[in-house]
Amino acid sequence: MATLPSTLLPRARAILHALAAAAESGAPDAAPLALELGELLASPPVDFARVAAGWVRLARERRVPTSEPTGRLLRHLSMEQRPPVADDGLTTLVGLPLALPVALATFHSPRDLLGTAYHAARLTSADERVTWGTVAIAVAAARYLLDKRDFIPDVIEALGVNSAPPGLLDAIRRVPVLRAGLPGPLALPSSDPATRGVVSVLWLAHWEPNRTRATAWLAAEAGVEGYAAVAASGLLAARDGWSDPPPGPVLDDDMRQRCDDLAARLAGPTRFGSAS
Repeated sequence: MATLPSTLLPRARAILHALAAAAESGAPDAAPLALELGELLASPPVDFARVAAGWVRLARERRVPTSEPTGRLLRHLSMEQRPPVADDGLTTLVGLPLALPVALATFHSPRDLLGTAYHAARLTSADERVTWGTVAIAVAAARYLLDKRDFIPDVIEALGVNSAPPGLLDAIRRVPVLRAGLPGPLALPSSDPATRGVVSVLWLAHWEPNRTRATAWLAAEAGVEGYAAVAASGLLAARDGWSDPPPGPVLDDDMRQRCDDLAARLAGPTRFGSAS
C-alpha cells in the first residue's frame, strides 16, 4: 500500500486536542458529539442510528438544556427518531466540527469521506449549506492529512458534482481572492450563518498562517457561531500539527488521554496496515 504520511498520528492527536480545547471555550457540546462520532467511526461499519442514540445519551448525561440549539436538536432526535426537516425550525452549526473525526477515519477513501461527512451532518440539520459545508471542511482536512496544501480545487469539485447549494459553492470559490487582512471582516456575498461559518473556516486555513491570530479573529468576528470556531481550530490543527499551539483551556489528563487513544484508533498505522 502507499506510504502513510509520517505526520499523520501527531496531526490526529493535534486535531482532537484542538477540538476539545476550542469546544471548552466556545461550544461545550461540540467536543462530546464529535468524539462520540469518532469512537463509532473507529469501529466500522457505522450505523447512524447508533450515532444519534449515542448523542442523545450524552445529552442526558451532560444535562444539555433544551433551551439551547443543540439541546433542542438532541431532544428532537430522541423524541422524533429522525433527522430534522426544514419545518422543524432547528438551526445550529453543530455539524461543522464533525468534519474532523470523519476526515481522520476516511481521508484515504474519498467516497467514504463524502458520504460519511454528509450523513453525519444530516443528523444535525436539514440545511444543505450545513451538510455540504461539513463535507467541504472534511475534504480540506483530508487533504492536509495527506500532506497536501491546496484544498480549494478538491472542495469545489466535491461540492460541484454533488449539487451543493450554489450560494455556498460560489462563496467557497471566492476564498482564494478574499484577501481582507485580519482582523478585518470578510466581504461575503451571503450573510447566512452557515455560509459565513463555512467560508470563514476555509478562508482561515487557506490564508492565515498564525493560529493564535486566527483564534482571536474567530472570537471577535460577528456572525460566526462557536461551532464554526471549533471546526476552524480542528482544521488549523490538521494543517499545522503541533506547531504554534492555539491559546485556550488546558485539557485535563483524562480528556487528553481519551483524545490520544482515539487518534491512535482512527489514524494509527494499525488502522491501515504498515506505514512503511
